Amino acid sequence: MATSMKQIYLTREEWGADKGKLVGSVTFSGPAGEVKIRVNNDKAVEIMKLLADSLVECAKETAALMREDLLEAVAVPQMLPEATESSL
Repeated sequence: MATSMKQIYLTREEWGADKGKLVGSVTFSGPAGEVKIRVNNDKAVEIMKLLADSLVECAKETAALMREDLLEAVAVPQMLPEATESSL
């Protein structure tokens, strides 16, 4: 079994010296165990830049699916017979 990435964790600090900065960790797992590397703000920003385009695409796909669901939910079957000139 080869070493593989197990988890990426990023968060924005809410207090302390790093308040407002992105921090986190990356965990790798392999036959010899796990290694967790701390990620500072600069590295976290680089990771976010790599993910930005994928996030936008995912958001577009999700919005399209939500739109379809919404349109299906509001589609009301026609319950009244269509009006004809003779019925008016």
